[in-house]
Amino acid sequence: LWSGSTIMELIPGLRAKQGNSEGLVREIEKLGYSHKDISIIANSHNHPDHAGGNTLIPEAHCIWQGHRGDYDLFRDGSILLLPTPGHSSDHRSMLVRGNNKQVLLTGDACFRPNNLIDLNPPLILEDRQEALRSLERLRDISEERETVILTSHDPLVRGETVIL
Repeated sequence: LWSGSTIMELIPGLRAKQGNSEGLVREIEKLGYSHKDISIIANSHNHPDHAGGNTLIPEAHCIWQGHRGDYDLFRDGSILLLPTPGHSSDHRSMLVRGNNKQVLLTGDACFRPNNLIDLNPPLILEDRQEALRSLERLRDISEERETVILTSHDPLVRGETVIL
């Protein structure tokens, strides 16, 4: 969820899979928004734990990109969807650029930070070589400027605001 200078990754499928489909809507409302305020969903990939809750936000447009190259979401360079296959063939990560920092949401390309640090892909993969290439690319991007890296299965971070 992106609001001005605040970014937060919501994984709707996880909440729906856990039998708490209303939990996603409540989390959005706690931030002062309605699920109807969300106009775009860009999941990292089409596995149920990441995309399974998309139907809870029927007003939103879902963007499915796959391997078509980098996708500039707003055509201004602020948010890029980056193909990062390996975990799944349709996997992509998200790069949010600010003036001084950037936020890299890795999705399942990295379950934990050590996957990126050690260039050691998670165990759940479709293609190990693709996963290694994706990790190398994400590492290179993270070294270009100050980067906050958010991995998908790391412990949840709450109450954090990243000023870009």
